[in-house]
Amino acid sequence: MDFSHLSRRTFLQGTGTTAAGVAITGTLGAGGIAVAEDASWAFEPKALDETTIRGLIAMARQLYPHDFLDDGPYVQVVAGLDSSAADDADLQQTLTDGVSGLGVVVSGDASHAVPFHEQSRGLQLRAMKRAETENNAFFEAVRGATLGGLYGNPEVAAALGFEGSAVEHGGYLDRGFDDIDWLPQSS
Repeated sequence: MDFSHLSRRTFLQGTGTTAAGVAITGTLGAGGIAVAEDASWAFEPKALDETTIRGLIAMARQLYPHDFLDDGPYVQVVAGLDSSAADDADLQQTLTDGVSGLGVVVSGDASHAVPFHEQSRGLQLRAMKRAETENNAFFEAVRGATLGGLYGNPEVAAALGFEGSAVEHGGYLDRGFDDIDWLPQSS
């Protein structure tokens, strides 16, 4: 993808409105279909409830944050987890319990139940660090699925500037080694 036509202002306006404008609707849509407010993505949950889905999307975004991406690629990751959980009751329980655990905000000697997706980024980060040590199976399941699902997505790779494999184009020396255009040419 060529983003050279975008001005800084246009880019910032687009990423700000995309990041702020995409969220799951208050309830699952007709027939249990999760739909974004701007209808940019939708999937029909097979095993996970709405709170778990929202929590997993928030966790995936917190694990690998890219402000220029809308929620679509993160939702695709969660749709994959949901599909896997439909075939694996243990995974379904791990994900549901894990997101529920992320929803416990610990403050001193007290704890409060606040859905993970409604917490501030700072509280989310603290909850995830706690889950990494206390519930590592859950944390690693989501981290692994997000890593593979997000960076294995060709649209995300293109948005990040990855041009794809160089093997079929002559390898690194013929493609990629000297294709930068911002350095002055030597005489």
